[in-house]
Amino acid sequence: MDKNGNIIFHAFLIINGVQKSVIISLDYYGNLNWITTLDLGINIFDNWINHELVCDAEGKVYCGSSNGPYFYCLDSDGTILWTLDIGDLEYDSCPAIGSDGTLYIGSHISSTFPYHTQNLIAVKDKPNSISEYTVVNEYNLFQNFPNPFNPSTVINYAVKEAGLVRLKVYDILGAEVAELVNETKEAGNHTIEFNASQLPSGVYIYTLQVNGFTGSKKMLLMK
Repeated sequence: MDKNGNIIFHAFLIINGVQKSVIISLDYYGNLNWITTLDLGINIFDNWINHELVCDAEGKVYCGSSNGPYFYCLDSDGTILWTLDIGDLEYDSCPAIGSDGTLYIGSHISSTFPYHTQNLIAVKDKPNSISEYTVVNEYNLFQNFPNPFNPSTVINYAVKEAGLVRLKVYDILGAEVAELVNETKEAGNHTIEFNASQLPSGVYIYTLQVNGFTGSKKMLLMK
């Protein structure tokens, strides 16, 4: 429930014959305020929201997928303000909001016992201002924001240990179009801005290489 008493929840709806994951807002009397479709994931279950949603003092709604890597921020009218791709991390539970407005997201990575790590991500309203993890214990490449973009976008990545970082951008045919980083970076979270003003519209792939880790993401330039 938000500050105005509206009821906000997650559901699946059939839209034009296709099952969609949506966030719905109803007023006190059950009248529909808005419906927002979540469809970032290739698989519908990437957007499965089966944990509680949380609202802040400004009426923003925060929710995360428990099966996929996506986290969302919606305004009080249901518009998606930003999305955050937490990469290989798995979203744990209901987010929490600190007294200063910081959003805290619990996550983990698990596989064959005994490998299991837990992380706490702190977000200052927008994903291009991610605070440090309490412990950065994994290498990670995050989805750029905004995406789609024109002409600039921000890329965040996490480095577990200091090392030579290479971050490059390729077109859909595999040709290198930009080298964003090629230098030693300390352990922690890092941010770089990519300006594609000289490139044509299309899908581009950015790849991070550091200390044996390689990760890639797609982004869409729309002019």
